[in-house]
Amino acid sequence: MKEKRDRTKTTKSRRSLFALLLVILVVPVYFIGRAIIFSRIEKAIISQLEVLRLEGVLVQYDSMKTDWWKQTVVITGLEVKVNGTKDSLSFAGATIPTASLKGIKFLPLLLKHELHFDAIFLDHPALRAMNDFRMPARQKETKENFIQGIRIGLLRIDSGAVELIDSTSHGSIATVHLSLDSRNLSIHFINKGSPTWTIGEVMASDVKASFPTHSYNMTIKQARYSDVEKILNADSIQISPLYDKAEFARRAGRQIDQFSCSIPVIQATGFEIGKTQPGRPSSYAVHQVNLRFRLEAFRDKRIPRETRTATVLPVHFLQALPFQLQIDTLAVSDSYVSYEEFPQKGEASGKVFFNGLQAGITNISNTSSQGATMRIHTRFMNSGDLNATFTCPAEAQKPYTVKGSLSNFSMPEINPMMVAVAHAQFESGEMQEMKFHFQYNEYRSDGEVELSYTNLKVRRLKKNQEILENKLVSFLVNMFVKDDLDKSDTREKRTGSIQMVRDSQRGIFNYWWKSVFSGVKSVYHGKGNGHRKQKGTAPVAGI
Repeated sequence: MKEKRDRTKTTKSRRSLFALLLVILVVPVYFIGRAIIFSRIEKAIISQLEVLRLEGVLVQYDSMKTDWWKQTVVITGLEVKVNGTKDSLSFAGATIPTASLKGIKFLPLLLKHELHFDAIFLDHPALRAMNDFRMPARQKETKENFIQGIRIGLLRIDSGAVELIDSTSHGSIATVHLSLDSRNLSIHFINKGSPTWTIGEVMASDVKASFPTHSYNMTIKQARYSDVEKILNADSIQISPLYDKAEFARRAGRQIDQFSCSIPVIQATGFEIGKTQPGRPSSYAVHQVNLRFRLEAFRDKRIPRETRTATVLPVHFLQALPFQLQIDTLAVSDSYVSYEEFPQKGEASGKVFFNGLQAGITNISNTSSQGATMRIHTRFMNSGDLNATFTCPAEAQKPYTVKGSLSNFSMPEINPMMVAVAHAQFESGEMQEMKFHFQYNEYRSDGEVELSYTNLKVRRLKKNQEILENKLVSFLVNMFVKDDLDKSDTREKRTGSIQMVRDSQRGIFNYWWKSVFSGVKSVYHGKGNGHRKQKGTAPVAGI
């Protein structure tokens, strides 16, 4: 029994001694190996910087410290400058006061030729590039890269800045300031091909962007994308002009809409990159987008218009996108839209607005064989109920359709606008319903408008005052205001034909409302059904 205990004791002692010897041998090998790897990494970085210099990419730094014990590399005063192609003066440059690479793993480097980092921190990096910048071509074909991939647990950019410069004027086109956290970032290098990348999550905060050439600012409090949750969301988005109305118009030098937009929240669920074409980051699929917004637009008609390139209808626009897109549903809730315009001749601006806007759009796509449908409900001028349905074909050659109605609209609600723009006001009047439906293509629209209203009476405040032509405002003014403004019109129903030739320099919204307006004009010009021209009644002023 004693001999057995002695043998057991001897066996344990041998195991302990073996373990101790193993530790004595392995630990130095581990640390020596790590020191060698870090030394190799440093030499590889220096060697690669020389290769980049020969290819037109100059990299300079004040110091580079590698700590194999802490597994870190810290580079200070880093500056990168790209000279651009031989036939171009375009360039790009970047400065990073401090770049810290932490938690460098050497086993993946040995076994997989991959660099793994726990975290990379970039302190106040700044990137500056020309708008026509192109990376210089490689001087010669390189051998297979030793580094096949990079994995970063956390990439943090603290107070980064990006500036885009116009290559002709050397003026600033856009500047962006932001902080950014990216998690689980992977980049794989493919010889003679573009690198592929994946990202687990990215969050941008305190985004401040300026676009001087377009005279707008944009801010975003926070935006986040998660590849695991398939969610993209952002909150507190604000787009605003850099200048007031007068200065904005003066700088533009032409007639143009000035707008401001705030989006409290926007969320895209089921957001996937590469779903419509696997492996291609330029294809996007979204199950549903939810948002609400407040949009205000202003146009000064006193500024001359300029001829511009022809606009396109929605199908052509989607087909021209440089990527594939599929959005199953876009839902808009509790939103607000207003349009204000100063007429070419007048003393004040007029304004129309839509509040409580609810909308749903299905199948926004340039890959589907099915068309898109949009349904909206809103309050017009906080009085009438506007409902409309729009269809968009899958093929550009097929017609679009619009069908809707405006009901329960009290005409005196728009008197503040009427007085300022038309020098008239509604003493009474209730639009029971205005129905409209039409088809349209890139050339013209055809359909019908039906009006039903009661107890309409309008009074002119200034005699012989010309009714001013004023886009959406004239839609209402010209609908009801005739030369016999001091008389009542109690007829309950009028029908007119929609026949409108499209102005290709105007947008889709202009096309929609002018199509309806053409039907209203036909009512008062005696071209519609149910119209009986009264003695002394003249054509609608301003038409």
